[in-house]
Amino acid sequence: MATAVAARVVLDEAILVSAVSKLVSLDADLARVVALYGPPPLWVREPGFPSLLYIILEQQVSLASARALYQRVLGAVRPLTPGRFLKLTDVQLRELGFSRQKALYARLLAKAIRGRQLALHKLHELEDHHARAQLMALKGIGVWTADIYLMSALRRPDIWPVGDSGAGHGGAGSEGTAAETVTEKAGEPVPAVASLALGGGPHLLARISQ
Repeated sequence: MATAVAARVVLDEAILVSAVSKLVSLDADLARVVALYGPPPLWVREPGFPSLLYIILEQQVSLASARALYQRVLGAVRPLTPGRFLKLTDVQLRELGFSRQKALYARLLAKAIRGRQLALHKLHELEDHHARAQLMALKGIGVWTADIYLMSALRRPDIWPVGDSGAGHGGAGSEGTAAETVTEKAGEPVPAVASLALGGGPHLLARISQ
């Protein structure tokens, strides 16, 4: 049974600044990234259907392509709610630029929320692993998508997105492996900050502007 979070830590500016300072003192690669691009800005998205839909759209495509499609969706569905999204026909989705797979994933998400199989508004009450499991129970949401939502929408600091399902995103790779080791040495939950730093520069700034 899912357990509620007793005293949940939320990733905020204070934690970000403290974590960056500690991480750059422990890892030369992270120090170089921060020196080159500056500290990573706090990447925050509003919790809810639109943000999770957007993250699904970012899977396996460039940030620019995902953003363009999302903007078209916002123009076609006002306000962007699960019920209104489900009114879009197959033809309308294709015209907007949805692939067959993305259309399926988006509709499944909208139906799950509308049918109360997925309670996005209650995920903030759960521990990371329980919230992740509830998201991943839905077809089209893997660990990367779930973790990006946990990190950016729920602002969980102890999240390290596994892999990268988007082309043109800052990925973890071998640098991520090293940084994960450093976060263990840091003695506090800072993987999300290390992930933001390694995925920084143009990629992160592109995300923040969305």
